[in-house]
Amino acid sequence: MTAIVGLVGTRDPNVVDRARMALRAMHASGSEHVELWHEPTGGAALGAVSDLWQIDGRGPDSPRLAFDERAVVATDGSLYYLADLERLLNGAGQRAATRSPAALILAAYRAWGRDAVHRLEGDFALVVWDRLERRVVAARDHGGSRPLFHAPYDGGLAIASRLDGLVALPGFDAALDFMSVANDALMLRVHDPERTAYANTRRLPAGHRMEWCEGRQISVERWWQVPYFTRGDGPPYAEAAEELKRLIVAAVAERTTHGGGSAVWLSGGYDSPALFAASHVAARENGLKPAKAISIQYPTDDPGYEDNFITAATSFWGESPAWIPIANIPSITAPLDRARDRDEPLHHTYEQWNAALARETVRSGRRVALIGNGGDQFFSSTTVRLADHLREGRLVTLAREWREAGGGTNWRLFARDVVGPNLPRGLLSVAKTLLQSRPLQHRLARPVPAWSRATFEHFDALVELNRIPLQRRPGEAHASLDQSWCLRHVTAERIATLLTLIGLLEGVEVRSPLFDQRVIHFAAGRPLAESYSRRENKRLLRGAFKGLLPESVLGKRAERTGLPTRYLKRTAVAHAEWAATEWLNGMILADMGVIEGRKFLDRAKEIPGRGIADLAEGVAIVAAVQTECWLRARQTAAKV
Repeated sequence: MTAIVGLVGTRDPNVVDRARMALRAMHASGSEHVELWHEPTGGAALGAVSDLWQIDGRGPDSPRLAFDERAVVATDGSLYYLADLERLLNGAGQRAATRSPAALILAAYRAWGRDAVHRLEGDFALVVWDRLERRVVAARDHGGSRPLFHAPYDGGLAIASRLDGLVALPGFDAALDFMSVANDALMLRVHDPERTAYANTRRLPAGHRMEWCEGRQISVERWWQVPYFTRGDGPPYAEAAEELKRLIVAAVAERTTHGGGSAVWLSGGYDSPALFAASHVAARENGLKPAKAISIQYPTDDPGYEDNFITAATSFWGESPAWIPIANIPSITAPLDRARDRDEPLHHTYEQWNAALARETVRSGRRVALIGNGGDQFFSSTTVRLADHLREGRLVTLAREWREAGGGTNWRLFARDVVGPNLPRGLLSVAKTLLQSRPLQHRLARPVPAWSRATFEHFDALVELNRIPLQRRPGEAHASLDQSWCLRHVTAERIATLLTLIGLLEGVEVRSPLFDQRVIHFAAGRPLAESYSRRENKRLLRGAFKGLLPESVLGKRAERTGLPTRYLKRTAVAHAEWAATEWLNGMILADMGVIEGRKFLDRAKEIPGRGIADLAEGVAIVAAVQTECWLRARQTAAKV
């Protein structure tokens, strides 16, 4: 694990001990490297902690703390395109002492001050204490892979990359934010970027920068502007495919640990095979070690089965994957212990699934795992594009693609996905009446679980906020909003943070090359038809790797593959069974008023024999159980 902390402007005379206390709370492996800086006169301390594997030559980056007479930097994460950054620094008359992220950020801050973050590409959270101006500048990368939280502390400010570091500070107000906890327990998707599980603590949202000076209020602003997916004109398709290949190969090369190599968590879709092929091209061009493929193996009758595509992709390059049989991956393991590792109740439904991939990555001798996140978001299109067809009068295209999507005569689905997005909010109540009092919800809204308690203080507000979609920016199309959702909604960044945490707990850096800024900006400018046209999805991404993967992998598919739904059902059943036996004496969530405890436990007792009603119920069961575990792991019953 890695973690950083900053305590500034405080009256606490023991600020160094407090910083050390916070670092210990965020990292308790017993095998770590601690870096600390503090002002001789007191009032400010910054620190960082890393696992030994991250600094012994096998890990991606170190150290994480740097300082000079002007400023102090603590950073968690990695930077890419270092040669480009160093050229910019040289042009500005600055030079970093080393190539560590902290030293490079310190040099960048000397060169450009608060705007230094605009020159950085990476997965990072950073804190800068300007010793001359008595000012804090903190920032996070655009993808949200590394978290950062802040809270008032003894007349000053405390910042940490994990909530547990703030909770450990003397006098921390650990009162829960009931609305936030309920949002996670009910697995809703309320968009409140700064809210956390603790009422007194705020999250710095992904792609944002925070500033604080002694005696002034905190200011937070977005530094990384999410591009409009405008679908503008650019190079012809063939040239665009070649350029996209070049960008992805570069993104993979930058995220591959030199010497140690990387792994690709390889599925049989289009995204991770593209990364696997790109790693071989990068190895050929840059002298790197090709990525090792790590894959989950399913029985042929399982909807998750993609072994044939995975084997074809690896065989094309003369390799074979390291297989993990799905039967060997548990559905639930020591949930109370694992809940202690999470800052907030939100739980990754496929936690054990990803942890198994991380463990196999370490067994393969790699410490970096490349994943295909971003392919679905930036290179494909969902049926929400049909709302744009309706809005812009493309009725023939709308009719054809509605048939291709299998919509048929499902007019409620048509109302939700095609008509609803084009209605002003004031007309939604009319639509609700026409649809027999069943409210229209956007497609990313979560159904409210049957065991939620409607008399909960925040219930009505949560339900209403869950129904409201992320708002389009001026001139933005519905499809553009859909593709930028993962860069703008707090749920997406929190899931990215969880995936990073799962990897780090097993000793692996998880990286997403398709979230590279250059790749995103390029994808945003390409025509919609390259994402979807005539029953073909991800046309540009597939075209970029033509000749680098077999046609059996890149070809058009009649239906989706690689759906781990059976594992999800097994996971939900295991959680229900565990809850029904462990909590016979009641639940904290019921005491808080979030759920009907008896109703939930009665349903949990039924599920092992009858199964879940649908996947949404399965996800909600897991969320409720894991939130209860989080509350119990922190012994918060007395505070509720």
